[in-house]
Amino acid sequence: MRIERVVINASPLIILFRGHLESLLPGLFGEICIPEAVWSEVIGGGYRDESVSGLINAKWAKKVNVPGISPSIAAWGLGIGESEVLSFAMEHP
Repeated sequence: MRIERVVINASPLIILFRGHLESLLPGLFGEICIPEAVWSEVIGGGYRDESVSGLINAKWAKKVNVPGISPSIAAWGLGIGESEVLSFAMEHP
């Protein structure tokens, strides 16, 4: 069963790109949402290897704006990327 929409964090993206397995994502999921903070972490966060920079050209990657972090998630003290992933997931179940 294909899942139509997912939101993804930086670590899975980094691992999949480094392993040249990023093509698995569009085969499994219809829409792959990447919050802006996660996008910035992958592209500009010290992971500047050739495979990860492929995210910029990935046609399947949908960068999404998360206008605000849920207060209940903010209370957990997570990083901005993790907080945006969880907030987006709560807003778009």
